[in-house]
Amino acid sequence: MQATRPAVYGGILCADPPITLGKRRLAEGAVAGLVGDYPELFEGRASYHILTLAWAHDRPAEVAALAADLARLRQRLPLARVLVLANSEAELQALRGAGIAASPGNLLAFGDESIFRPVAPAEPGEFDAVYVAVLEPYKRHALAAAIDRAMLVYWRPTPADILRVMADLPRAEFINHRLGDGAYRALSGPDYAGQLARARVGLCLSEREGPMRASIEYALCGLPIVTTEATGGRLEMLPHPFARVVPADPAAVAAATAELAAEGAPREAVRAAALARLRAERDRVMQGVADWLRREAGADTPVPGIADMIAVRLFRDRPPAVALAPLWRG
Repeated sequence: MQATRPAVYGGILCADPPITLGKRRLAEGAVAGLVGDYPELFEGRASYHILTLAWAHDRPAEVAALAADLARLRQRLPLARVLVLANSEAELQALRGAGIAASPGNLLAFGDESIFRPVAPAEPGEFDAVYVAVLEPYKRHALAAAIDRAMLVYWRPTPADILRVMADLPRAEFINHRLGDGAYRALSGPDYAGQLARARVGLCLSEREGPMRASIEYALCGLPIVTTEATGGRLEMLPHPFARVVPADPAAVAAATAELAAEGAPREAVRAAALARLRAERDRVMQGVADWLRREAGADTPVPGIADMIAVRLFRDRPPAVALAPLWRG
């Protein structure tokens, strides 16, 4: 585990006792979230750490790796206690079966609905679908090949990734480069929501990842969702009845997209369904966290609220000076 990192996902919720919220991000080496990156802040005293999972952990090898990382953390911080939040029921059972303290808590529960809202598009229905995804093979962009008018929103790609996806989807609009007049332009906030508004449906096409942040962003912006079967937690948070789960087949993806587009569900209705699902999941998160904290730290231990957990921004990195400043002193 690394001693320091240049930026942090999550933050310190309480200073006394120390309570943190972090995210396990294997691709970046953050195997235990904030506490693993800054263990020196918690040495010699009891501390309590809530760990979310950016990627699926329901397979034996993934669970074993997490257990080993937590065991190494305990060697450095024997008084630290960690609660892992599971994105799905399968993940929850796998973690508990390995002796890991775990509770229900889909990562999408920590999204900020104030950022993502329906926006009136300049040209309604300009695109049949939008797919927000890195241009990497696991996202399976080729499954959108039968959609006539697809828009792609993505993080900065390699030239090889651009060429590969262009070959798979020659009719798609690569919007980040279109808006940048050929150069890549990042999208965020209202600009991002405004681009989503140009589409009728949001796509989720990977087979395996985490809950997929874009899925809740689609729904909060009022877009119904077409998704393939997947593990990792996104199916659990779909805004039913405004979603379709289909086989990994371009024709099936296109047919479901056309069906949802034709239904024309009001965007506020889709958003309301997403908010209802978020409220239910947040209630589960808070119950599990409160029970764990009171069991491990005592009945009078302050319990952070869901607003505190959203405020530390699990989906955007922050400078250490900001992220490591406790929200409250306890």
